Order: sequence, then structure tokens, then C-alpha cells
Amino acid sequence: MNFRKTLNLFLFDITNFLARIKADKIIPARLVYAIFSPFKGPQDTLDFYGNKLILNFNDRLYYNIFKSKDSLSFKLINKEIEPGGRVVDVGAHIGCYTLVLAGLVGSSGKVYSFEPAEDNFELLRKNIELNDYGNVIAVRKAVGNRTGQTRLYMHSKGVSHSIYSAEDKKRYAEVDILRLDEYFKDSTEGVDFVKIDAEGAEYDVLRGAENLLNVNPYIKMVVEYSPFMLKKAGTDHRDFLKFLKSLGFRLYDINEKKERVEATSVEDLLSRYKVRRFHYTNLFCVKAEGRKSKQPLP
Repeated sequence: MNFRKTLNLFLFDITNFLARIKADKIIPARLVYAIFSPFKGPQDTLDFYGNKLILNFNDRLYYNIFKSKDSLSFKLINKEIEPGGRVVDVGAHIGCYTLVLAGLVGSSGKVYSFEPAEDNFELLRKNIELNDYGNVIAVRKAVGNRTGQTRLYMHSKGVSHSIYSAEDKKRYAEVDILRLDEYFKDSTEGVDFVKIDAEGAEYDVLRGAENLLNVNPYIKMVVEYSPFMLKKAGTDHRDFLKFLKSLGFRLYDINEKKERVEATSVEDLLSRYKVRRFHYTNLFCVKAEGRKSKQPLP
């Protein structure tokens, strides 16, 4: 690992610690980064599951990208995605999931990748081109439960952009927004897998994709579950979980701490994850009709 990579991991650790002890308002992250910014390069490239991934070093998500190389979510995806699959990546950011998914579905498959932020989308496009993936359709639009335009509130470090306002997201840009049901209404091909990481807008994304999720009997999803972010978006996390169950999904907690994917229930999730900033997980959602894949969960 070179000096710049080590420095950025160190910077994220500092700012993450300040946030955990609620000292980030006294010593804001932007001050920590400003002190060390002369030592940082703007971009670098990481080998990511056999793909070349261009990283923006001003993006705090870099730490999570680097650490996620062996994460349980990616191990799960490697088991579940089959060649020829049709998959959707909502909240693609710079393309971590998109690149992995594109490699797994192969030239006979297709990845629909949605990212509304201009800076992230530009890196997403570069990463797709760098890896020569002709099976990815990149769409610079937000996804939700309506069609038209919306405000995208911008995080200063390029991560956690959201269609919902917050104290740390005062700048905004006008972007297009769509419903997945509308986008796929004329498609004659099914969808096998959906990944959703929408910074609190996950419930809106699901409601705007209700028909898509109902007409695909073997569809599987990986969805971020953060009661804290859902609340910021005006969503009751209990309604979010109940909606998933109403669509006929069995829920699995992708528990990174325990390093296992475990069957769970609405009650268990409500007990385990509170409305707190660092209480979140990814959920693996499988239609109750049965898993098409017969590989064991990690």
C-alpha cells in the first residue's frame, strides 16, 4: 500500500472516530482533511475483484471500498449471480457493485446502473470503459417512487448524496428521477437481482418497483437497512421492513461482524438495529417461492 492510500485510511479513521464520540462538530472532518490535503492525490486505481477501479481520493467512501474487498456482501453476490443474468444497481456510486456484477453476468447478461450525481457518474463511466464492459447501461438518474425532477443534496466529500436534505448536505443539484416500474415497463426480459443503496431512499425505490418485484418470481435483492437514514428520509423503518415482507421476501441479515448470512425476522431486525447513526446492515432478500440458486449461503 502506498503512502497516499495509507494516509486516506488514516484520515477516515480519525473522522470516523470523531463522529462516534460526537466531537465532529468541534473538530469537523473538513478541517482534518484540509490539514493533510497537500499530501493527497486526486485519484488512484485499485484492483477490485479482478477489475480496475478508479478512486476519487477526496471521497471518504474510499475506506469502505478498500475494506469491502473481502466483505460478505461481495462473497454472497459471487455465489448468487449467474452468467446471463439481468441485474440492477441502484445507487451505483463509482461502480464497485456494477463492475463485479458485470463480470459475473458476462457478455450474455446485462447490468442497469443508476447514479444521479455528476461527479460519481463520471467516475462510474470511466470505470466501465476502463474494464471494457459492453454489458452495462449506465443511467445518470435518481431512482424513487416518482418520475420527473428532484433535488439531490450533495455531501462535501462526494459520498452520501441524497434526495433528502440534512444538516451536512446544504448544496443541491436538480437531477432526473424515475421509477423502476416505469423504466422496465416495456421490457420483455426479467430481472434477476437488484442492489439498492440509496442513502435513506430505499423505501421509495421499493415502492416505485413494486410491479417489477412482483412479476419476477425468483428475484433477489441486497438492500441497505439503516433505521437512522430511513428516519432522515421521513420513513418509519418498521414500515420499510413490513413492505419487504408484504412483497413475499424472506429476509437474511448479511452480518459482517459475525461473518455470516443468517435468516432473520422483522422483530429480530427491530431489536438488533436501532435508530442510531452506526446501526445498519445489508439485507439479502429472497422471494418466498424458493431460491433459484442452490449454492449455500456464506
